[in-house]
Amino acid sequence: MAKLNFIENIQESVGKQLYVLGLFFDLTKAYDVTSHEILLTKLEYHGIRGTIKTWIKSYLVSVTVC
Repeated sequence: MAKLNFIENIQESVGKQLYVLGLFFDLTKAYDVTSHEILLTKLEYHGIRGTIKTWIKSYLVSVTVC
């Protein structure tokens, strides 16, 4: 269902002549050697705050646990 919604949103946006951007990340093992606290501090310095920062922090915690 998520794929269908994703594709429909892209088609609708293209139909309205809006810009469409997709970002796909494979973050597997990407931050094993990076201090999570330093990374989060730098992200906040560059304007990444609120829900997005919380999402990233949650991801980093789940990667550490696995």
